[in-house]
Amino acid sequence: MDCNWPNVGATGATGPSGGPTGATGSTGQVGSTGITGATGNGGLNGATGPAGSTGPSGGGGATGATGPAGSTGPSGGGGATGAGTDAIFWQNGQIVNTSYSIPSGINAGSFGPISIASGAVVTVPSGGIWTVV
Repeated sequence: MDCNWPNVGATGATGPSGGPTGATGSTGQVGSTGITGATGNGGLNGATGPAGSTGPSGGGGATGATGPAGSTGPSGGGGATGAGTDAIFWQNGQIVNTSYSIPSGINAGSFGPISIASGAVVTVPSGGIWTVV
């Protein structure tokens, strides 16, 4: 069977490829950078602000512990004593624990025996007398 298709032709041979790609053109030159402008003057400093208020004072430290009480020394004579209205008995201690100077021109008396503790001194000046009975 013969086909007579209208307008159908045989395919022709492929044509040759185009020529090589042309060379790339040169890149243009970059322009030079412009001159930097001068730096402007600095601005003025602002005024200093007011000083802040003073903070609160710190609390006081704790009070230290009370030290022990010292021993009581012997009572000195202050005149005669006795029962009722009797003023017959003169009394004095037996140990001198603290240094003492009898005033100049004064006489002193004590009932003995009397001891003077280590480090204590009894001074009797010229013109004074200390009698221990």
